[in-house]
Amino acid sequence: DTLICQIHQTSNCIDNYVTNYMVQRGKTLLTPMEAMTLRIIYQHYGENEFSAKDLMRFTSLSKATTSQNLKVLEKKNFVQIELKDDDKRKKTIRLTALGLENLRLEDRCFSEMSDVIQSQLSEEEVKSLVKSLKQIRENVTIKK
Repeated sequence: DTLICQIHQTSNCIDNYVTNYMVQRGKTLLTPMEAMTLRIIYQHYGENEFSAKDLMRFTSLSKATTSQNLKVLEKKNFVQIELKDDDKRKKTIRLTALGLENLRLEDRCFSEMSDVIQSQLSEEEVKSLVKSLKQIRENVTIKK
């Protein structure tokens, strides 16, 4: 098989594993997309104001997908979206206490899942794989 086929099959297997793990344990209220969004906001929160445009840049998702995702997160009370006084088109995104609590729960689950995924790999293999995956993402990310 080609590398792209191997990556796609692996992605599907991991996606199924994550979904089944979370459903079986009933430990989260977040979809994978919501978890990714909260994680990105959390990682960059506090550096400066974080906006929907910033989120689009980090995820490479469309404006419509980003907007819909943020609306769902706001409805679930996981994020607070504030309009800037000087420019009503700009919105600042902040995690709520509930969003942070669910993200921490999600992180514990992902840590447990990572342990299973990495269980047959050496530390060197994990480092090499992480480096390769980052490079692959960079290769296919559309630069704007």
